[in-house]
Amino acid sequence: MSLPTAYGNVVPFDRSDMRTAGLEVKQWAADVMRYGFDNMSYAKYLTSRTEFGVGKGGTITVPVWPWDRTVSGTTALAVGTRVPIGTQSAESFDVNIGEYGRGYVVDSFMSMLSNVNQIEKAKQGLAFNFAVTWDAFVRNTVFEAASHGARAIAAGSLSIGANPGTVAANAVIDGTMVREMYRHMRAQKVPRFSDGYYRWLSNGASLDPLMNDPGWESLQVETTNGDGMRRNVLGKFRGFIFEETEENTVDGEHHLFGPDFGVQAFGNPVRLVLEEDYLDDFGRVDAVAWMTDAGAAMALGNTGSHLFKLVSTT
Repeated sequence: MSLPTAYGNVVPFDRSDMRTAGLEVKQWAADVMRYGFDNMSYAKYLTSRTEFGVGKGGTITVPVWPWDRTVSGTTALAVGTRVPIGTQSAESFDVNIGEYGRGYVVDSFMSMLSNVNQIEKAKQGLAFNFAVTWDAFVRNTVFEAASHGARAIAAGSLSIGANPGTVAANAVIDGTMVREMYRHMRAQKVPRFSDGYYRWLSNGASLDPLMNDPGWESLQVETTNGDGMRRNVLGKFRGFIFEETEENTVDGEHHLFGPDFGVQAFGNPVRLVLEEDYLDDFGRVDAVAWMTDAGAAMALGNTGSHLFKLVSTT
């Protein structure tokens, strides 16, 4: 077999045949995904599925059972009577699959001039782009569909009800508001994660006021495996674990949730592809890219969500 860097019809095998021949940089996949996933805050809380095999333009229909419409009530049993059986409501939502990807070039000339490992920089570039792209996509698709919301209307006071959307807030977030949201979520019977806490995602500017509260417990301590700093976990406070993310966030916008509030579905696993001699110029520039057919959707749309959105000023 001729090399994939050949031009045109000089040899019968050129770079357009690379994917068919399996010349993908699969050995990089684990490294790149390791770099990427640790930078994802939104997507890591959703359920990922890769076994569907649905391609671009396809649709995955996912059945769900609304948590707020479970069978309720009971009846005292008498001798000779059957246990009463209720009906569990079931719904579904669709995940539309599209194609996504982005590439990164590796210049052999730059490699000669620098001690920086171009391949490692390419891995990090791909990983960061994937993390930013998919985290932002998930946030815009799933988190913007929050069915319950709150708005900071005065110091220590919230207006809780429908999704506040773009309605302006009039107060900075504080500890009293955090406590009020915790009580509201408990009253709504939203389950907590296995560690006993809810999750709260915002950007750094939005969380600064809370970090100055004397009750804030900082988790920005580098542990032996680096979980604190590396995973953007800032601290614990009044029933929530707070995480900072700057991926396509809005100042004063907060997302609060328990487990199982939505579903993320991939049509195919993320793959990495190498295209050698990208510019057909004697091997001076290679290119690598990540690609996937994927989609995400909010479970139940605006029904029975475990997800809350809060809007404050900064």
